[in-house]
Amino acid sequence: MGKNLTLKDLAQKLGLSTSTVSRALQNNPAISDDTRLRVNKFAKKIGYYPDALAKSLKNKKSYTIGVIVPEISHFFFSSVIDGIEDVTYKDGYTIMVTKSNEDFEREVLNLESLISNRVAGVIASISQNTKT
Repeated sequence: MGKNLTLKDLAQKLGLSTSTVSRALQNNPAISDDTRLRVNKFAKKIGYYPDALAKSLKNKKSYTIGVIVPEISHFFFSSVIDGIEDVTYKDGYTIMVTKSNEDFEREVLNLESLISNRVAGVIASISQNTKT
């Protein structure tokens, strides 16, 4: 696949300004339909995708929700994860799922990991061993 293209690379290849390309990719109404279509079509053709980390640093907002469950293979939790993903996807969020194996220490480590990854929020189903 090679090097990930930046917004600047995409703009240069299209002969447009970086801000125009950025706005076109965000479907900004200030950009003409022709330009928007051209940019989005070319971006898809070359496999361009926005850098989520750069976006979160610029906006000071993560678009990732952390989810901690005791186990993933259990039907209930897999259904919950599926529902969370369906709802968050509509608002442009992704989810990062961790499992605790019903272990309090692992819950804590998972929570610390999610926080260090700058998630926007955490949804947790705490283990039976967790004391509140």
